Amino acid sequence: MNVKSDVYNSSVAVLQKLNPGISSSQYTIHFLKSLWQSGIVKASLVLFLTVLPAFARPQFSYLNEKWLNGKPSALTNKPLILFIFTRGCGNCHRSHEFFNEQFKKYGEKVQFIGVHSPEFEWEKDLSKLKEYLREQEIEYPVYLDTDFKIWVSLDNHFWPAFIFFDAQGRRKDTIIGETHSGDVNAQKIESRLQSF
Repeated sequence: MNVKSDVYNSSVAVLQKLNPGISSSQYTIHFLKSLWQSGIVKASLVLFLTVLPAFARPQFSYLNEKWLNGKPSALTNKPLILFIFTRGCGNCHRSHEFFNEQFKKYGEKVQFIGVHSPEFEWEKDLSKLKEYLREQEIEYPVYLDTDFKIWVSLDNHFWPAFIFFDAQGRRKDTIIGETHSGDVNAQKIESRLQSF
């Protein structure tokens, strides 16, 4: 039994009783036209086109100058976790140790990428950023998001943010805030990584 077709057929039958001259195809056209005119379809379409990209794996540039610590060989067929941070963020700074631990533990089966989205102009200094990555012992690839394209495409609003995608590129989870081994965020992140 198909509930959708039963509902549709019932509504056509009611409409035909009210207006005996209308066919089911005319009803369909009338129904779709009224949805469009009411704005429901327009609003849904706008929502779909603006929100959907935030639920898909971001499109990274593969230009070498956009990457530090090398660039990933491929971003397909493997789950992905993004760590969005900026050099001047204290909460980000204190979260690197945990993210590094997870990279060492799960880096074979999950792609780890840091996304440096600088809040201030002084954070864009490339030599200082390279020094910072060395100090933090960051070995995973870091994407330079100085133009905030990744940040915007993900509809992100926070530093730090941990954003998960499954192997098919679908966004699965976002966890925000400073994270340390054993805290609530860490437990959520580890649980998600284990699920991959």
